[in-house]
Amino acid sequence: MFNFGSVGLVRQSGQEKEFITKSSCFVHQRNYERSLEEFNSAFYHLERNANPKILSMDLLMKPNE
Repeated sequence: MFNFGSVGLVRQSGQEKEFITKSSCFVHQRNYERSLEEFNSAFYHLERNANPKILSMDLLMKPNE
């Protein structure tokens, strides 16, 4: 929401707001949908008893497009 012009909807403070501000340059319309699909897939696999450590590593190692 922060990067899409809805700064007023972000209700964080302190370190959380600082993290959102710094990471907002990496999240944009071109990679938002792909990231959302990857996270949804990861949550699905977690529900199906995937190993969280392996799943996290797999999610982190996927290339950014």
